[in-house]
Amino acid sequence: MASRLLTSRWRHLLIMLPLGAAIGLVIGLIFRDLLFGVGVGAALGCAFGLLLAVRKPSWS
Repeated sequence: MASRLLTSRWRHLLIMLPLGAAIGLVIGLIFRDLLFGVGVGAALGCAFGLLLAVRKPSWS
């Protein structure tokens, strides 16, 4: 199941969500608001991950 998920189109969401949260954590440390930084980073990571997951591939 895990290997199928990693090769599916939803892998973008699995990668972008924690990456966005990590980037948000760093930005939250800079602006001294960790909860907001992680929340916004995770939300943006989720949004971009979903955009990449549901896009139509150019080769089809």
